[in-house]
Amino acid sequence: MAAVHFDAQMPKIRLGTTLIVIGALVLLATLFTALSFVWDDDSNTVTKAAVAATSPAITTNDVQIDGWIDDRRVTPGDPITFWIVVQNPPLGKEIRNVEIVALRRPNFEIPASERRCWRTVTSAAGIPAETVPICRNTAIPVAPWLPQPSVVPAGSVTVEGHLIAGPRGGKFGVTAVVGWVDASGAHRRKPISVAPVIVESQWRNRVVSAARILQSILSILKDFALPVVLLWLGYRIKKIETAREETLKKIETARESTRKKTDDHVARVQQTWTLMLPKLHQNAEKYYIPLISYAGSVRKHHTSNPEYSFFFYNMFLAQMKRMVDEISGFYLKDMIGEDVVSLIWEALLDEADSPQWFGRVQRENLQLVVTPTHTYFEFQKTALLDAAVASAHVKFVAQSKEFAKQLPLFELFSTALWFETNICYVVWYDKPPEFPRDAFKAATDKFEAAFGPLTEKHSSLVKLLRQYGESVEARTSPLL
Repeated sequence: MAAVHFDAQMPKIRLGTTLIVIGALVLLATLFTALSFVWDDDSNTVTKAAVAATSPAITTNDVQIDGWIDDRRVTPGDPITFWIVVQNPPLGKEIRNVEIVALRRPNFEIPASERRCWRTVTSAAGIPAETVPICRNTAIPVAPWLPQPSVVPAGSVTVEGHLIAGPRGGKFGVTAVVGWVDASGAHRRKPISVAPVIVESQWRNRVVSAARILQSILSILKDFALPVVLLWLGYRIKKIETAREETLKKIETARESTRKKTDDHVARVQQTWTLMLPKLHQNAEKYYIPLISYAGSVRKHHTSNPEYSFFFYNMFLAQMKRMVDEISGFYLKDMIGEDVVSLIWEALLDEADSPQWFGRVQRENLQLVVTPTHTYFEFQKTALLDAAVASAHVKFVAQSKEFAKQLPLFELFSTALWFETNICYVVWYDKPPEFPRDAFKAATDKFEAAFGPLTEKHSSLVKLLRQYGESVEARTSPLL
């Protein structure tokens, strides 16, 4: 470390300079005290401090909500401005009908001049009705109305509103529930709470202001000359000591920065796992494991018993509808895994909806008639009695050799979903799952050969499948 050199002698202090400094300080103190006497409230001197909150998007099918309130400390009758920003992720899909479906604002009132931009929502019996903003900016008569018809990926909707603090003191906040319709047509809801906003008594502020004025008066009445000189000398000494410690502080700051980044990263990872692992485990038990089983059974029985294969094919379609209706899609650890299983499902759906097979109406009827928990016996006694199911059954069995082209898709789907589900339990099992790379590549080759020459959509899927197989090696590290 390079040596830091200091001046051994203190700089000389001239009497004239000292007197000028003391006189200037006395003048400033006197002016400050005089202004304090005529100032009846110090609220205007306090810089506003906003309060903010955020609810991040968990998946590409979610939205991020940010909320602000422009002042965290007000008195009764003071206005506040709040903003709620709904952001559609860049990788998401277009969403519709974005609006505020509920807004709780204890101890805050709506300005009378802006009531035209608020609407009372009728609630269920026993639950008080709520008033929600229906303008993008409640202070502007010509502001766009809510709900926002459409928000594209990477787009956002900002709702600005105004409230007036009520008479009660304490800590309060604003809680909003945002609603929208996602790309699948499902109605979604997500809350955000922005707090606390402290409502203070006006008398308390005046007492604080009077105490500050009294403190200033007492300070001036003291023998200030010597303290001012000592303060100035102390400043000079402190400046020298600061220069002496600067090098050590830079080194310590660099170390602390590195430590903080590491700790922050570990904390974020831990928080994410704490939030998402129970959700993934629940989804795996309820949706993913049955889907893996059904997809494997379609392949297992296709050659030896097409009747069984058709049964498990229907169970697969019905289970996918159940999952999409209840959780909208796949929630896995890595986005490439979500993309792979989602695009394979889209390819299977395109095949089912094609004129060669069932068409969309008949396929949707299969999903409605079949119950994912049925046994083969129950399937024969209930679902096969439906004319559309029976017709699809005859066609499936008659063209089972043609259906064999889709079997690589079922193998790719079950393999990818099995791996994505089990990679999250690497700590539990002490080692990552062994991904069948060769079998996955062979199934990709079969799919490419069976559907060649490839359409643009199939070509993109093949490219993604090959990238996925290459990415698995890096993701099976025990440190994940």
